[in-house]
Amino acid sequence: MILDALQQAPVVPVVDETDVDALVDLAKAAHRGGIRLFEVTQRRTGAAAALREAIQRLAPLETLHVGAGSVPDVDAAADLIRDGARFLVTPFLDPAIADLCHREGVVYVPGVMTPTEARDAYRGGAVVVKLFPASSVGPAHLKNLLAPMPYLRVMPTGGIRATLDDLEAWAAAGAAAIGLGSSLVPSGDLQAGALTDFESRCRDAIQIFRDARRTDVVTMEHA
Repeated sequence: MILDALQQAPVVPVVDETDVDALVDLAKAAHRGGIRLFEVTQRRTGAAAALREAIQRLAPLETLHVGAGSVPDVDAAADLIRDGARFLVTPFLDPAIADLCHREGVVYVPGVMTPTEARDAYRGGAVVVKLFPASSVGPAHLKNLLAPMPYLRVMPTGGIRATLDDLEAWAAAGAAAIGLGSSLVPSGDLQAGALTDFESRCRDAIQIFRDARRTDVVTMEHA
């Protein structure tokens, strides 16, 4: 179900926010803009508690899958799964988290950079891997990574701008989906205008990426 949602809406907002009201407002705006996967990072104190309450309040949005990013270890992963996170994302490959997610039926998206890491993640059951930090290597790295491993589904994340040029470049390089942080997600005082703009930017990013995505990319439908 989550992979189908990512195929439909291949843009994932990466949100670094611990205020529950702000999280819920952002998630609802993103959902109105067509987003189906919404990632909340676990970088700051209070992030797990905020995510837990946000998940409860967003439960009526059945087509929105809320997950956790920057998960530090398997103990935190177990707590997040217990709290209702639908998918987990890490900046590295953690076999213990992969095993836990497999047992619990939760999608795990590990961070990779090298061909060896990508291969190990795939062999460990990852149906999507996160190229991170993507801006450090650029779309050419992804294209070269996929050349010998075209079966990978890769979601570049980290430092990518929510612009036409960046989105088209990563899609053309073979990305199956893309994670966007501060270039897409507003911060600070979330007035109605900021949320409306966020909704529109989500919708535009999805359309740009889907239009530019290569037809030979292994899609989520074939997971």
